[in-house]
Formats: sequence, structure tokens, C-alpha cells
Amino acid sequence: AAGVAVVIAAVAVVPSSPVPWLLSRSPLRFLGRISYGMYLYHWPLFLVLDHARTGLLGPRLLVVRLAATTGASVVSYYLVEQPIRRGALRHWRAAAALPVGVATVAAGTLVATTLPVVSAAAVPLADRTHATVPARASGSVRIVRPPIPAGAPVKVMVVGDSVAETLASGLTTSARQMGIDLMNDGTLGCGVVRGGPYEYFGATHPDLPECATWPQRWAGLIRAHDPDVVFMVVGRWEVMDRVHDGTWTRVGDPSFDAYLQSELETAVDVLTARGATVALATAPYYLRGERPDGGRWPEDDPARVDAFNRLIRAVAAHHPQSVAIVDLGGHTSAGGRYTPYIDGIEMRYDGVHFTPLADRWLAPWLLPQLLALAPPTVGGRVIPPVPTQAVTPTYSTPTTTYHRTYTYRPTTTTVRSSTTSTTGATSTTAPASTTTSTSQDTTSTTAPRETTTTSRHETTTTTRPETTSTTKP
Repeated sequence: AAGVAVVIAAVAVVPSSPVPWLLSRSPLRFLGRISYGMYLYHWPLFLVLDHARTGLLGPRLLVVRLAATTGASVVSYYLVEQPIRRGALRHWRAAAALPVGVATVAAGTLVATTLPVVSAAAVPLADRTHATVPARASGSVRIVRPPIPAGAPVKVMVVGDSVAETLASGLTTSARQMGIDLMNDGTLGCGVVRGGPYEYFGATHPDLPECATWPQRWAGLIRAHDPDVVFMVVGRWEVMDRVHDGTWTRVGDPSFDAYLQSELETAVDVLTARGATVALATAPYYLRGERPDGGRWPEDDPARVDAFNRLIRAVAAHHPQSVAIVDLGGHTSAGGRYTPYIDGIEMRYDGVHFTPLADRWLAPWLLPQLLALAPPTVGGRVIPPVPTQAVTPTYSTPTTTYHRTYTYRPTTTTVRSSTTSTTGATSTTAPASTTTSTSQDTTSTTAPRETTTTSRHETTTTTRPETTSTTKP
């Protein structure tokens, strides 16, 4: 507003100055005539013409966006705005012009926000239904949990950030059918890294106070739930630029890596205090959104995820008897890059969190691995048949509400001590005297639905053929 006032004052007070002369040039006057169209069309066109679809960055991407916006505005000026002003569109035509124009812009916006980006990575992966649990070497001292009583569920506690929270919510139904008591203790906005401030999506934010107390909170949960297995999913907050010891730093810096590894070691010590086995998930690649110039935000750099996953694997190697790796990142990525679709299923609805359908896709691969890490069940572990029925799990978090209908195929799997078996396209390799099982299922979805959510820093509404929403860890 102050800049506009200065320009107006310069024109009114000193009409002979260069400013009035410049603004009276034909190109700028014409730009003023089509400025309303540019205001209307620039937003959907900037969404469509991003780096993922054009391959352009920086000034070249900006030139393409401005050229497309100018072209659309010129066409709109001569074919829509001017005829309306001259009264050429009378009666029903004039009445129809406005809703048609609004519908056109709305359709363009819808296409811009829902059109999937086709990439070489978005291909079916035939070998992704096979689950593998690494064998754990002998030699480490740990508390040995007694066998699970016959008929009792395996207690699995999920901890971590909002990726853990939303993933656990989507696994609840499948876990219950497989004899798992799944306890969802993910925390919105908190990983294991502490302190700040940090940078996210180009803005600086203070760390949440509750993030500083995760060791005490997790220790209380271990005492309260006494789980057999703890599944830990972190990584999103650990890959951001952050102030540590008074200096801006990031994963990949040796001193900060040492700090992160110490936090992961603390997590293992806390979570194994009563003999639970810890399953550390590798972090998936992220693509929360593009910068205005088409580039990636620093926290979406695949190299940072790779660096963090090296720390995860190093900690697991340091605790071979109590920690195992679940390669969630590798299973949901193709070719070492962010993968939006696998087997025709959208993996993440916002580039960070898994979709409800991805949760269901992951269940027969992930849950047997968690079962394989639990103590054996007295008399063997039997998973009851899954009934043939459509169920509609509905769950909510502070940032997300999902609604989805699934149809399950009945299967019965019996697993005995020291034996691993599966039904369907899943196989599991487990330590001795460990039992696992899973079941095959099919998935069907309901009609499109719109979900609106608000995160700590932004609000997004998206309509897609599957239920989608936006949140942040």
C-alpha cells in the first residue's frame, strides 16, 4: 500500500517526472487493461506449471509461468471481458458468461491440485510384498520377556511423530485381525530431535515445548503398556535446518549427526527398559511441495534422508539383540527417490504422511515383521479368519480425519513356535522361535470425498479421487 501511495504522489505532485512518462507507455497501459485476468489466472497456472511438470527452475520457470498467464489474460480480455463490456453478450448469454468463467477457473484449479505427476518412479514394484526381518546376532545382554500366554494379543506400541501417528491409525483394524493390540502413541510435531528454532517450508518456527520431554513421556508409556514390540517412526523433524548449540546446522554435519545418534541411542534405552524389541523404521523420502522457484525445500533433500537412515542403521547395529530395522523408506520408494504411486496406489497425500490406502497396502508387509519380533506364544500363535465384510474404519487426529471402506477376503493362518508362514503374497524371515502370519486382502474405496485440515503452519483443502487431506508431522 505504501508503494502505491508513493507512485500516486509522484504522478500527482510531479507530473513531469519519469514515473508518469514510464506508466504512460503502451505496453504498461495494456498490461493494466489485462491485469484483472492476470490476477485471476496466475494462481492456477502457477500451480500447474511447476518444476515437476516442466523440468524448469528459477528464472526460466518464472518466464514460462508469466508467459502463460499473460497469454490466458489476453485471450480472456478479448473473448470474455470486452464482449461483456460492449454488451455483445445479451440476455441468457450474458447471464451464462460469469458462471462459465468461474467454472473454467475452478476446473483449472482442480486439475492443478489433483493431476498426478507421471514419473519413471511411479511404477508397480512386483517384489514389494515380501517382508524381511533381519536376524539378530548373539552377544548383547537384554531382558528376556516370557512367552505370551495362549490367546493373548501381541502388544505393539507405535511411537514417533505424526507420520507414526497417522500410519498407526490406518493399521489398527488390520492389526486387531492379526492378533495385535496396537497402541498408537505418536506425537504431532515431535521426533527425537530437541531444541530449535527450526526452518520448515521457508519459515522459522520455535520447537514445541512437549517435544523436549519425549524421554520421560515414552518411559511412562513403557511402564503403563509394557509392550512386546515398539515400532518407532521418526525422521521428518530430524532432516530440517535447526539451531543446535547456538548454531544453525543440519543432518550431515558431523557434530549434529553425533547429537542425533545420541538421541536415537537414548530412545532405544528408554524403549527397551522392560525387554521390548524395538523396530526402527527407516525414513521415507519427502516432497512436501516446491519452492516458488520450482526447487526443493532443504528438508526434502533425499541426501538428508539418506544421512539420517545411516544413523538409524548404525544404532540398530549397536543393539543387535534388541533392535531391528524395518525398511519403510526403501519399501515405499523406487530408485532411491520420492515415489508418489506404487502399484497404482497413492503413497502420501501431502508428500509426508501415508494415505489410508497406502496404510492398507503396507499392512500385510509391515505387521508380520512386528509379529516376528515378539516373544513366542504358548502353544503357537493362531490368527482367526478375517470375515468377508466391508468395514469402514474412521479415525481422527488433531490434523486429519479419514473415511474409507475396505473389503477383506477371508483367510486363516496358523503359525507355530519356531515356524514362519504366511498366506497371500507376503513372506517373513524371523529369528528362531518367533511366529508370524498375515492375510491377503482386497481393497475397494468409496466415492470421492473432500477433507479439510489445519496444521500448525498452513491450511490446505484438496479434493481427489481418493480421500486426501494435508497435515504435517
